[in-house]
Amino acid sequence: MKAASVLSFCLRQNSKREQKQRLVIGTYELAADEAPIGDKKNGSGRCGGICIVDPTNLLPIERYIRLPSGVFRLIKVPTNAITPFLTSEVNDNSAAVATLTDGRLALFTTDHFDSIADDSTTFLPFSTTLSNGMMLDCAVNSDGRLLCSDNLGHLFVLRFALDGFHPVDFQWRAHSSQFGGIRDISEVWSCCWTDNGQCCASGGEDALLKIWDIRCPTNGPNSAQLKNRSHSAGVIFLASSDSIRKNFDEPTAPNLLLSGSYDDHLRAFDLRQFNRPLSEIKLNGGVWSVERLSDDLLLVACMYGGFPLLDASFFSFFISLISFSLIHSHSVHGPNLLYAATSVGPSVDFCADGSANSTTIASCTFNDAMLRLEDISIC
Repeated sequence: MKAASVLSFCLRQNSKREQKQRLVIGTYELAADEAPIGDKKNGSGRCGGICIVDPTNLLPIERYIRLPSGVFRLIKVPTNAITPFLTSEVNDNSAAVATLTDGRLALFTTDHFDSIADDSTTFLPFSTTLSNGMMLDCAVNSDGRLLCSDNLGHLFVLRFALDGFHPVDFQWRAHSSQFGGIRDISEVWSCCWTDNGQCCASGGEDALLKIWDIRCPTNGPNSAQLKNRSHSAGVIFLASSDSIRKNFDEPTAPNLLLSGSYDDHLRAFDLRQFNRPLSEIKLNGGVWSVERLSDDLLLVACMYGGFPLLDASFFSFFISLISFSLIHSHSVHGPNLLYAATSVGPSVDFCADGSANSTTIASCTFNDAMLRLEDISIC
């Protein structure tokens, strides 16, 4: 199976103080005559599943949950976003949502790590079929609302709880083809909530970045509140500063939005001045995902460019001070198409002066179906 996403979970034991780390990997298998991620077909011919791996002992796979379709992305869900709220203090970030190639979502918690037998999806909650195509991305709000997108141009908003997904509250056509015609759709590669929770962002293969106010009626791609045309290729990653904040307590710029594109750029936008990016950096591949490792350190999965580490000194309240700089480039695995990278264990070891020293990175490459665990020296 080939991996398109990976998450790292840290679990505290019920009867012990120590923690254990697990990697959760979403897999996606293509038929021999199909193209890689990004084709225009629906997902009916794909298969996949979720692998659970102990990073201290990569083989054998600890558990494999077979799914009826491929996993396109995995999205970690903070405990406080799930209703009813968990009362257990066992796990942090104890749930994840998988976007599936058959047009559905799947929800699993860290309880499933032990309760589900291999190859069994009996107790795994699925949504109804939301799309006749493939679900491409998903984002969770702090009040338990999900925003998700598909390859037919749509955005969806629905709620979920630990026992499953609620019906869709509403959906709309967010992106359409600039050429019109019979197939007047543009795949919505990425979506996220903004920090105020009342607006959301979407990015499509049409290279457009759009902002939507969900309190207003939305009935088509022309009803977006804001549009940005800075990207020269499809927008494949979106995140607000809050959504990649992790567990840091310092204030973040509330109007900040990050975007990644097939044009190899990571960009930062101020929603109050949306006509052009505040800062951008060109990397060596399409920016598929971004993870925050420390106050100013970002891990970026860049597809054919591997995974660079960036200093991003923009997580201060002063949004005008935004800047990106490359501090480490790890491109050796890029030729095998790196879709996923995550930190393992304590995110970063620091030098005496407070600068980042080293970190352990788990990465997955699609073409050779490999999972790698590497200690990366930064300074």
